[in-house]
Amino acid sequence: MAQLPILLLVAAGVGSGLCAQAESARPEPAAATPTSYRFEPQALTVDFGALPGFERHPIQHVQVKGEWRGELGAAKVRITLRVYPRDEFGLDEPDDVGSLILLNAEQWAKPGTAFAFDERHLQNGPFGWVPYALIASAAVDVEGEANRLLFTTGITEKFGYQLLTECFGEPDDADRKRLEQFMTAGVRYDGPLRNWQWTDEEARARWQEFTDEKVHDKLEIARTKHYLILFDAGGKLFAKKMEECYEEIRKIYPFDEVEGRRLMPVFLFRTREEYYEYYARIAKVSRDQAAASKGHAWRDYYATYYDSPNDPVHIHEATHQIFANRLGLHGGGSWFQEGVAEYMSERYSQIRSDARNMIKSGDYVPFGKFMVVPSLLHSNTGSNRRGGSQASNQYAQAASIIAFLAKSKFGKDRFQEFVHAIGSVRRGDLKSIEQRLGAIYGVDIAGLEAE
Repeated sequence: MAQLPILLLVAAGVGSGLCAQAESARPEPAAATPTSYRFEPQALTVDFGALPGFERHPIQHVQVKGEWRGELGAAKVRITLRVYPRDEFGLDEPDDVGSLILLNAEQWAKPGTAFAFDERHLQNGPFGWVPYALIASAAVDVEGEANRLLFTTGITEKFGYQLLTECFGEPDDADRKRLEQFMTAGVRYDGPLRNWQWTDEEARARWQEFTDEKVHDKLEIARTKHYLILFDAGGKLFAKKMEECYEEIRKIYPFDEVEGRRLMPVFLFRTREEYYEYYARIAKVSRDQAAASKGHAWRDYYATYYDSPNDPVHIHEATHQIFANRLGLHGGGSWFQEGVAEYMSERYSQIRSDARNMIKSGDYVPFGKFMVVPSLLHSNTGSNRRGGSQASNQYAQAASIIAFLAKSKFGKDRFQEFVHAIGSVRRGDLKSIEQRLGAIYGVDIAGLEAE
């Protein structure tokens, strides 16, 4: 573009004199637009070889490391690279960055609707310390104009990152393919790689961090396809049970398998007392509070003690662990998180029976109130009208909602969409829950309750 005036002068000139003047007045050629940009702290390179002509624009923002703008046909395109300190944001996997995007996507949502990815998959490659990325896209409508958003998210050793492409105007098929190529090949990482199987030193340090000193030297380690089992009794047999749970959960709540996902830690203690001690230390709760559970899943791990491998607590807690560490669905609320887990651990016939009994006795909680309960386990300590614990009653109600949407004619065709949409909203955010129910099923919370 900088040479255009000179070319016009030459084309308009008559005779060699004007041409000579134009030649002598020609400025130095403008520097070519760079096509590759290096971000050393993240060991990332962003390469615009597939999108020539994009220019970098200065921007002052602690999270935004680069912004580029260009055009593809009639579409104006803006591309930004954002980074987030892993420790500050609790980011371990590319899916976690995707969850962060969905939790902060109000600016892209239409009034009365909820923002969600319309396409997403995991892809192996040199995307980071974790050797895969989340590739996602979404269509949005801003002031009547069709727009498309494309996302690549990854994890480096100390950062999570998001490469975002915003198309103002819908690109044609050829340009969209160029953008998709850029999103899958335009960002490269060349730093160290994570040991996804855990080193023995890492496993030992994890075991000793919150266990009592008397069990530090009793650690044994077993690795399966998906789990790191840290134990002092029964771990090798228990590992088989965990893999069975994994496959059963994945049938109901499908997710991508990809190389390089870190093994999920499971702590299996020989005695209840060892488990209670561990739970009390890591969660900073009393010993009596710890003793109220047979097992718990939190952060990336599941912890329990050696007992029957067929106890339904294992698949319940394994579901929590998978929702956090494979599906990346942390939200919705206690009703949703306990509902999806209880649905895996209870027989469907029992869930239906519990639901009927709650309706007859009037023990169920109206959905609008139920969906903002902070914790189904700890919010009530009294008994229900039938003499059972209030927590047990609420777990049953949560399971009945999930079972209805998974099995009924009303809900089953869009059940997976429901799971991902509700699991991506902030816990207890009734407005967003209602928006997502409306987008998926055409009902509000009261309408779902009526169904």
